[in-house]
Amino acid sequence: MQRGRETALAVAIGVATFSTSLIRVLLTNPQTITDTVWAEDGLFPLCLVDFPLLSCTFEPYAGYLNLAPRVLAIPVAVLPLEFWPVAIACISSAALAAIATFVYVLLRQRSATIPTAIFCALVPVLLPTVGFEVIATNASISWALTYAGAIALVTPWTSKVGTYLTACVVFLASSSTPLALALIPLAIINFYRQSGLNKGPKFIIGALMTGLALQLLTILRARQISTADRDISFSNEFGEKYVSGFRTVLLDIAGISPSSGNSSFGSGTEVLFLVLLVAIVGALIYLVRRRNFWLHASGLLGLTALLILCFVGFVSYANNRYLLLPTALLAASLTLTLNSLRGLAQSILSIGVPILLLMLWLPQFPASGFRTGNSNGWAKELSNLSNECAGDTQKTVSVELTPYWFVGYSYSGAGPIIECATLRQRSNSGNSIS
Repeated sequence: MQRGRETALAVAIGVATFSTSLIRVLLTNPQTITDTVWAEDGLFPLCLVDFPLLSCTFEPYAGYLNLAPRVLAIPVAVLPLEFWPVAIACISSAALAAIATFVYVLLRQRSATIPTAIFCALVPVLLPTVGFEVIATNASISWALTYAGAIALVTPWTSKVGTYLTACVVFLASSSTPLALALIPLAIINFYRQSGLNKGPKFIIGALMTGLALQLLTILRARQISTADRDISFSNEFGEKYVSGFRTVLLDIAGISPSSGNSSFGSGTEVLFLVLLVAIVGALIYLVRRRNFWLHASGLLGLTALLILCFVGFVSYANNRYLLLPTALLAASLTLTLNSLRGLAQSILSIGVPILLLMLWLPQFPASGFRTGNSNGWAKELSNLSNECAGDTQKTVSVELTPYWFVGYSYSGAGPIIECATLRQRSNSGNSIS
């Protein structure tokens, strides 16, 4: 009976995540589900249409390896071009549902309360969106994978199945975003905590380091190809840039915006906030040192969130999608502490705290970013391409993706292109091409 209920709840979590992902877009701009193809979401399948799988998997994009979106592009690429917007929305939402189900089952295996397990599983799909490719896009799945990987490392699932699933998650996370570097301390701590139990921690560390090694090789190769995509400058101004960027991000998260006439490091609001930051770090370190399983896990997640914020501050990406991951980890950190409580306090707070966070998030429930504007129109773009190809099936044409620019990325010296012969074969809009 108990196992049946847990299975039903796990399935319900997956269904709720899938539905929520699509609903958030529908509430904002329903047209984008059926007529928008976002940058990487279109670029990777386009590559697979014309180029070998291996090349499309490991060719650098934006200076790094983004493996998970490329894997999710494979089923998209086999479909007719007209179906790509819907396919991308559904596939990405299904992937997010699988991740949420993994987080829920993992936390319940560790005896987390049902409310906290449900909330932590749904956090990635409930967070306010502050960037572009956030909801119902394959390009955003790396954030959810890194979030799930962090939780899996601080609350390890010690069975063989759990070990394999965790290894798969951390590998995909580390091979999809450089932010997964923040998982290394968690993996090491997980190894020392379980080193006497089984070989699982070694396997997980191996998966994580393999993904990061592929990431590093891709980054190094990208630097040889071009320097245009590099956002990070390793100049002598590193210290000044880092301190300024980190401070700006922390103040933005706290809702403190220094006025133009009083933005010095010594201003009262900034000093007050930095004192608060030191107190938070001290509290998290205190939690890590506690023997209580949940307090220890909560402290580790919180410190990992702050570590990622260091990177966000370094690249000065305030008000950007990079804030989603640390925000998700901080929310999970706060929620997991509730599992250390007992009795009525646990029952009340396990429901009350998630409700409080949801009250803060729900006003921004409709998806933001490129979903709010009018898309380029994928159907219109296919029609334009068909007209360009009319009478000459030997041509190659450049595909314009959302947002409003051509993606300046090359496969074997070509841009984001499609051959007219392929367009006629793969698209109904190309059937009129003679």
